[in-house]
Amino acid sequence: MDWLVLHFPALGLELFQGTDSQQPAVLVEDNRVCLCNDAAQQAGIRPGTTLATARSIANDLMHLQRQPGLETQRLEALADALYGLTPDIALAPPASLVIHLKGSERLFANPEQLCQRAFEEARAMGHRATIRRGPTPAAALALALTAHRQLSKVPLSVLPLLSPDIRDVQVERFLNMGLRSIGDVLALPAESLARRFGTAIAQTLDRVAGRRGDPQTFIEPKERFEQTLHLLDPIRSKQGLAGPMLRLAKRLERWLIGRQLAASELHWTFTSASTQLQGSATTDARAPVMTVGFAQPLTGARRFLRLSQTRLEQQVLPGEVISVTLAATATQPLVGQPTTLFPEPGMPDGLDAAAQTPNDLLDQLRARLGDESCRRLEARAQHHPGWLVRQPRQQGFTSKRIREGSAIPALATEPETAAHRPLWLRQQPRPVALRELTLLHGPERIQTGWWHQGTARDYYIACRQQLSGPSYCWVYRDQDKNWYLHGYFA
Repeated sequence: MDWLVLHFPALGLELFQGTDSQQPAVLVEDNRVCLCNDAAQQAGIRPGTTLATARSIANDLMHLQRQPGLETQRLEALADALYGLTPDIALAPPASLVIHLKGSERLFANPEQLCQRAFEEARAMGHRATIRRGPTPAAALALALTAHRQLSKVPLSVLPLLSPDIRDVQVERFLNMGLRSIGDVLALPAESLARRFGTAIAQTLDRVAGRRGDPQTFIEPKERFEQTLHLLDPIRSKQGLAGPMLRLAKRLERWLIGRQLAASELHWTFTSASTQLQGSATTDARAPVMTVGFAQPLTGARRFLRLSQTRLEQQVLPGEVISVTLAATATQPLVGQPTTLFPEPGMPDGLDAAAQTPNDLLDQLRARLGDESCRRLEARAQHHPGWLVRQPRQQGFTSKRIREGSAIPALATEPETAAHRPLWLRQQPRPVALRELTLLHGPERIQTGWWHQGTARDYYIACRQQLSGPSYCWVYRDQDKNWYLHGYFA
């Protein structure tokens, strides 16, 4: 039993959040019902029923058009989520995944652990799965499609699902002969099947029995996370978006952990019903896009949601949101952060253990006030004031006034190399009178190159008396002997 198949019988309906509600909902293709939720089945609606008949059965019926493209995208997203368990995953459209268990036999003590983990991952993404193991991919798929546990009991009606070349008329010939299951047909001589019933049936049964090779094309993991959650009913309030956003954030968390990555920037897209009718929710530039950045890359879904909801308060959204898309636009390798062995009472743990760090405060301020509200210090390869900003060292200054003709005293603790720089520089230097200043240290000649108009300035560290008390500032004297205030020390 080296092969595992996950079949998602309600994948088309589960694309839309809320299809597990008490309201009858069906998926329609060619004006006929192809899938229905539990409420619709309890009302008496069955697959194959016309839409008009289904509406006559349930007046409050909600019908959704089947979208094969979106089903394929969701199937790929499910395979991507399971990639953290095993690297050998193949798509079996329209609603199944094939997994080779040999690729993870060293990771799990027994295959049942992998089956359980795969089932839990699918359920966490909002999908119900039928899981079956088999000796070949085709055998496991036949068992999963029919929810049987023994291949000998799988009905022959599954054959057209295993191969598009098999027609219902061919299956009917077996039924007329009294053959009801795959086990009945496999008991027949293999060499006569192709001659009497066609090569498609013979080759399919050979793949089920393992007499014929059945190579699988395993997926390659996607380098970028982008998933869309479609809503059954439009959401008209920002508070109502918390549930869909949390589901997407949890999917991103699993995707990041499976690849040992952390996200530093997210893009949320909120699409209205009118926009979705005119274009795809993931590509339409008219849908509102909300960018959320982080001072330190994160992996926790709760922190993603908390910061995103704070930013959402300032975002202008359409009146009715019908789908939500989350994309991780910037990721980097995950670096472990040291934490305490025994957290303090009330301190979050797990992926949200760093929720009280200064970086979290910075993220909250940026999310609430905007990206331009907070700036950080950064050193650049320029010595010109206004281009260089870096954190000053904690130094003490002497405060006695300099007598005329005496030398300017040095700082109490002189640094070994770098000159003193203020924490805050004014956008434009302000003229100041020399009588307001007590010069403490200087001059330091700073002269720009000719490509900066050749400015020459003599900088001093000074003390300036104000109503709130003395403050240490950075002043300079230009070539015309005028004094200017350029910045303040913390």
